[in-house]
Amino acid sequence: MEDYGQWHPLTERPDNAFGFIYYIENLETGRRYIGRKQLISVSRKLKPGASRRTVTRKESDWRNYQSSCRELLDDIKLYGSEAFTFVIYKWCIGPGDLTYSEVHEQWQCEVLSRDELPNGERVWYNGNIGAVKFLKPKTL
Repeated sequence: MEDYGQWHPLTERPDNAFGFIYYIENLETGRRYIGRKQLISVSRKLKPGASRRTVTRKESDWRNYQSSCRELLDDIKLYGSEAFTFVIYKWCIGPGDLTYSEVHEQWQCEVLSRDELPNGERVWYNGNIGAVKFLKPKTL
């Protein structure tokens, strides 16, 4: 059985997986986050004296990865990672599939809504979708 680190996958990782869509929930407050992570990092470097770039592929830090969201990372530091669930719920086969799936899930779940928890915090940590920062106005 594969080591998934802190992640709890809903299905086994397929051989051709490029990345995954994940869901993180703060069990203390109920706040949530949807994001994506690549399994492989690809770099193209031009070595001195060479005329072509060398492509190198290596596994990313996905097993230990928590998020790129600063607010979420601050809460993980405050509450401890045990207070969060880290779920992989979709495996993606390429960069286009990964980007599309993340944006699609974020729109479906309305992560930019102004829905609030009883303590007045927004339900979702997400502050943008595909680099578009837009929050629905509060309703009266």
